[in-house]
Amino acid sequence: MQGLVPSTNPGGYAASGANAFANLAEKDRHRLATVTNIETARAGETLFYEGDPAHHLIEVIEGVVKLYKLLPDGRCQITGWIFPGQFGGLTPTGTHGLSAEAVTDVRICRYNRAQLDRLVDDLPGLGRRLLDITCNDLASAQNQILWLGRKTAMERVASFLLHLSEQAGRRGEDPSALHLPMRRCDIADYLGLTLETVSRMFSRLQAMRVIKISAQGRDVRVDVDRLADLAEGDEEIRLH
Repeated sequence: MQGLVPSTNPGGYAASGANAFANLAEKDRHRLATVTNIETARAGETLFYEGDPAHHLIEVIEGVVKLYKLLPDGRCQITGWIFPGQFGGLTPTGTHGLSAEAVTDVRICRYNRAQLDRLVDDLPGLGRRLLDITCNDLASAQNQILWLGRKTAMERVASFLLHLSEQAGRRGEDPSALHLPMRRCDIADYLGLTLETVSRMFSRLQAMRVIKISAQGRDVRVDVDRLADLAEGDEEIRLH
């Protein structure tokens, strides 16, 4: 990691608006700030490896982080991405079950897990928020199982883009204007598809005017309503 900055300004890390605990009372945020550090990392740097001791949780403040697992045969399975305001490193054991790598340059808040656990006893709001985060992680995992097990290639890609749109809306951003910093091959790996299939689905969605891709391929304007129809398997929309 680069640029380690001890958090000497209580609650200062919440100024970006991305802090997951921004709704806590001010005095509680002051206590929370004593167990945090602000850190930065360059794109491509690993924040933690699978099997590392899980001494800390991370919250992304700026940028995007990908989570992945290495399979015994050397293949990499991407399990998701962490966007601003989201957490990584929550685990029921003392070690990380996944690896985390910065997709872009990132700024993160690192929380000391042991100290955070002790604060939960004193700050009920903190415990409730951690439970919410855990439930959201479980819901994301369940969605991925559904996408991989029951949906067509078009439905998977549409569901993925719709999921990113919903996340953007929760962050207060325009849900119809998406930025995709991840590689298409990583999206394919996440959705259990080939790179060629993902590229073909993006091209079909653009031809159908459900999405509009920028010349660089990173920014995508989406028609949220039509995307939702496709994600649910609406066949009629595919004919237009």
